[in-house]
Amino acid sequence: MLYNLGRCMLAQLRGDTGLAAHFAQTCLEAAKETGGAYFNILGPAIVGSAFVEAGQYARARELIHDAQRLSAGTCYEPYDALLLMADAYSYLVEGKLPDAHRLLSRALATSRSADSDHFFRWMIVGFRRMLAEALRAAIEPDYVRSLIKKFGVTPESADVEDWPWPMKISTLGRFAIVIDDVPLRSHGKAQRRPLDLLKFLVAMGEREVASDSVVGALWPDLDGDAGHAFESTLHRLRKLLRCDDAILHVDGRLTLNPQLVWVDAWALERQLGKVEQAFGNTGEARRSLTDDMAEGVLRLYRGHFLAGESDVFWAAAMRDKLRSKFLRALYLIGDQYEAGGRWEEAAKLYQRGLELDNLAEELYRRLIVTYQKRGQLAGALEVYRRCRQMLSVVLGVQPSASIEALHQTLKAR
Repeated sequence: MLYNLGRCMLAQLRGDTGLAAHFAQTCLEAAKETGGAYFNILGPAIVGSAFVEAGQYARARELIHDAQRLSAGTCYEPYDALLLMADAYSYLVEGKLPDAHRLLSRALATSRSADSDHFFRWMIVGFRRMLAEALRAAIEPDYVRSLIKKFGVTPESADVEDWPWPMKISTLGRFAIVIDDVPLRSHGKAQRRPLDLLKFLVAMGEREVASDSVVGALWPDLDGDAGHAFESTLHRLRKLLRCDDAILHVDGRLTLNPQLVWVDAWALERQLGKVEQAFGNTGEARRSLTDDMAEGVLRLYRGHFLAGESDVFWAAAMRDKLRSKFLRALYLIGDQYEAGGRWEEAAKLYQRGLELDNLAEELYRRLIVTYQKRGQLAGALEVYRRCRQMLSVVLGVQPSASIEALHQTLKAR
């Protein structure tokens, strides 16, 4: 029984769902032959997730519920938290979130009260996903973070912002580093070059960067000493971050370790990509999905990328790219709101966008239209005046012909 249990778990780790389900069934048959309660509770509690990953949700739940009945009132009740977690996992993978959240809440509460969290380690594939879902749904968040730290669980995806990341780097609207929940304080010029290196790696996006590219960007005027300057700066940066593994340097290429470091700009870029993908060629998306995307984009985009590095070409390139994608996402989401007659939601979206980018002329035009559609002419005129003043003072230009045409229509009314 234990031999086939191990084979099942190994197949799960390798992502071979069919083979994992096969060994799970073999394991259960062997457990049944023993006639022992322990094996007939432990077996389903562990291999149930293999049937979930194979898409056999009903089969998984049948096994789990049988094990729960068998353990009731016995010394094996501490396995209840694991069985509840496996049950929740089946509903989560099937896409039934209310049931998944209800069972997940019970599993975590049971584990916390019975001090039986060590049994969760048997759930080798689904545990990370369940912890991430608990954080997303704000289910026992403090307890979940303690489990993550206790067992050293690495995130399944870099999109889980609430994960207790060893290191979080903020570059949108401000530059900040938080290590183990404690902000890193700057100590002046001595840290400037190491932090430049960190900012450059962030600006290059989620990809490996050749050392030569780093040298060319940060030390363009150095010749023979450039290599030494690079190695010295990398060493100082690792020392500053207090973690050598935070920056991977393999075969002459650098990147930030995605298992240890969360970067807001990278998370935003992934979120913006999801918006583009969701709307596709039709320009349409589900209402609930549209609201979620708007919330996700606005939560992450708290300002322009490394706004204080206005004179650095590589920072400007990333800044312009993110700004362009951000505005494109707002327009796609706004189009969806307008098509559904959701003018108030559209107005809030455009207003939030202008708070983050007050030179986006198209946002002014769209906001004027939302006020016009709701019959709020005074509000529309105020938006026009704000647009004209901002463009004149900052850029020295007048509003576009389309905005001026809207203005004339408003005055006529």
